[in-house]
Amino acid sequence: MNLLSKLYKIRISENDLLLLNDLKRYRIKPTNFVRQAIREKIARDMPIILKNEQKRLDKEDLPF
Repeated sequence: MNLLSKLYKIRISENDLLLLNDLKRYRIKPTNFVRQAIREKIARDMPIILKNEQKRLDKEDLPF
């Protein structure tokens, strides 16, 4: 069973809050929507992040 026991606070703008509240009208839970969006964004960007991090680490090894 996946327990949601961790808390991470974020700040959003008034417009973002209104958009999330609009989701309720379509019977979509904003919390689930945000969780899924974060997972998708990380899955999509992780290869790019790792590639950039590897480039940064490779540059640190060079003495000049």
